[in-house]
Amino acid sequence: MVHYSHSFLFDRHRLELSEMNSKKLSSILQKPIFTHWDNEHMKFNNCETLKLNKESVKLGLEYSGGLTNKAIQRLTTKVLNGKNITMWVYGGSSTLGADLGPQNNNLTFHHYVQTWWNNAIAPITGSYMERNVIAVGGVGSKYFGICWKEYLSTNAEIDLFVWEFFMNNPYSKDYTKIIEKFVKTILLYYSQPGLIFTKFSRKSRFNSVETSSNKKDHILLQLAKKYQFTSLNIYRSNFYYNNLVKDFQVDDLYVGIYQLHPSKLAHAQMAYLLITYLKKQILNDLKFRIDRKEELGLKDDWKIFKPPKAAFKTTDGNSKCWTAILPTARFLMRHSLFSLHVIYMKEKYINHVWDSNKAVRSDVRGGYLASRRNALIRIIFPIDLKAKGHVYASVSGVDNGGKTVIKVNSKQGYNRTLIFDCSKRVYSAQHVYYIGKFPPGENILTLITISGGCLLHGVLVE
Repeated sequence: MVHYSHSFLFDRHRLELSEMNSKKLSSILQKPIFTHWDNEHMKFNNCETLKLNKESVKLGLEYSGGLTNKAIQRLTTKVLNGKNITMWVYGGSSTLGADLGPQNNNLTFHHYVQTWWNNAIAPITGSYMERNVIAVGGVGSKYFGICWKEYLSTNAEIDLFVWEFFMNNPYSKDYTKIIEKFVKTILLYYSQPGLIFTKFSRKSRFNSVETSSNKKDHILLQLAKKYQFTSLNIYRSNFYYNNLVKDFQVDDLYVGIYQLHPSKLAHAQMAYLLITYLKKQILNDLKFRIDRKEELGLKDDWKIFKPPKAAFKTTDGNSKCWTAILPTARFLMRHSLFSLHVIYMKEKYINHVWDSNKAVRSDVRGGYLASRRNALIRIIFPIDLKAKGHVYASVSGVDNGGKTVIKVNSKQGYNRTLIFDCSKRVYSAQHVYYIGKFPPGENILTLITISGGCLLHGVLVE
């Protein structure tokens, strides 16, 4: 009689259990996505109501990046071990479901993804999806590219990082640099999350050739190929379907007085694209594991994987943002703008709260608001030895805004002055201005309004 050790029997049982769960999971994932929609999502319960077909979905899955696919393999390992996975979603007002009505929080594309996961995958594996949303109306990649870590708890684990800023990022000559900085800091995060870009587009793009969006699309696709992250593009799906189906109404994709935000239909479409991509990658990985009859994902071996060094020669990892831009009014920032010492203030400054219009909103674009010209504020802020010393100001234009001056002075005698128009004519939402490079130590930022008001959101250092 052959006697097996306790550890051998335990490993064999674990392997058999994992293989069984893999086969069950594979079976579930081959069912239509709509099978596991929540009841509140059943308005879109087939591809006809979603206004998608096989070809338009294929076009919407713009690029499947190798690094993201590798991250999903690590994610599958966690799933088979019954561990929860975390999805972080960064974006603007579209991410929050602006103009979707009082049920907006349950109608966003990322809510669809979470409920699908927890209805389909969790009952078999015990692996639930935890979703964290960091989104503020009118804020884009230039700000979050510097400040996104400010919104994480220490050593927060990220399995999937979803980016939704396409409509909030105006095209500029430094657009590539802005996005590239953001991408590199995410991919170099310790848990090596799978990065997925989700791209909505403005309605005007369907009515004419919108050069700026085409340029942004081209840049993002090239970056996706360079850094091997995944990109989903809802415009590609709808443009194809629009040309295919005569009764297709572009208006159905947008909501609000000015039709600036994605509709319930557009969010459901984006969810379908994202779930389709996740399903495909997990199924491919399960098939590979089952066919190989290996120990199905019970080892955490992801640490041996390294991204290509050539693409990551430079990045800024020591940024610090003193900010009043908050995803919720009670969100506790690592560094609040209001924690900095104000040494002088002339005119009235207030903590400005975002106006939640036609949706349940709690995001805050706060800060010091100068309501008129000739207002002045001086704030002391430090620069750490580890920082490169690049200083930025985050501001928003206001209705009565005008010429504004920002000065930064260091004790070592370094001085820089920035003059800009703080009206909504230039930027209707938040914008980040580069001021200059300064040495470590104590510095003073002075903001003076010359011909109108201005809203200062934060002092950013990297």
